Amino acid sequence: MLGEVIKWIIYVLLVVLLSYNIYLSVEMTKFKRRSLVRSVEELSQMETQMIAELSKTKRKWSLLEQTLFLIAIFMAFKGKQIEVAFFIDLYTVASIVTNKLTYQIFRILALRD
Repeated sequence: MLGEVIKWIIYVLLVVLLSYNIYLSVEMTKFKRRSLVRSVEELSQMETQMIAELSKTKRKWSLLEQTLFLIAIFMAFKGKQIEVAFFIDLYTVASIVTNKLTYQIFRILALRD
């Protein structure tokens, strides 16, 4: 009984996370399209440092994202369907974090009015 409840929670969470990730990607694309990006010379020292730190964090999350995706693919061949869904959930969470970090980087690079 408890196992069935956990399965449904994982599947519902998968749908919610994927929907939010798609929404976040669309919003980021809209933001990129309508904002102008500053050149490197126009950035202050603090902004350059912030972008470097965000990029470093983003690389770590991207590595985790790729690892979780590979585990999900492995589970698709060797594991159960619920295990695949669980690792896709984790992959989606890492993808959301990566998208949010990218969005923060673009907000720093965007021209200020």
